[in-house]
Amino acid sequence: MKLDIQQLMTYAGIALSAVLTARYFSGHLYNLLDHFMFRTKDKRDPSLDEMIDQKHREFGGYGLRKSAGSSQADERASKGAPDKEELLRLNEDLSPEAQQRKLILQKIYSFDGRRLPSETEKNYYLRLLNEREPLNMEILKKAYKKKAREFHPDTFDLSLFDAKMKKKLSSRIHENYLHIQKAHEFLKKNL
Repeated sequence: MKLDIQQLMTYAGIALSAVLTARYFSGHLYNLLDHFMFRTKDKRDPSLDEMIDQKHREFGGYGLRKSAGSSQADERASKGAPDKEELLRLNEDLSPEAQQRKLILQKIYSFDGRRLPSETEKNYYLRLLNEREPLNMEILKKAYKKKAREFHPDTFDLSLFDAKMKKKLSSRIHENYLHIQKAHEFLKKNL
């Protein structure tokens, strides 16, 4: 069976139009399914980063580093973050359940997994495991176990929160735990 150029071009055009049509409709079908079956993000819902920044403001910022000194404390005060006395007063005013929620949130958001621009990769991973000096395998193992126990997803009681908050918190907890595991793997390979 011989095909001439005109027939070949016709078949190629039909095949191309079928592929493009299928791709167009599959994209729209995916968006429809995403909209109806899976709730898309509401414009009023804060992103995870916005929620993290909000929690950091509520609990006094990212914490003071030794090199930052009082300038960071002044910056936090100017942003409207509560000082230590105000946090203590707020803790006294809360019910036991609200205090428990606040402690859980403080623990989750106290973990700073961001790498500073001036940090080397090794120093970043050492900071994540709360170590300052190069480690041997025994110290690394102890530091990892301690940090992994502290931030393991099963150690957090998220039943105190509503479903929407549980989802956001569980993703943050998982992210923190992955940072710890990655730090352990990197340091284990590069000792």
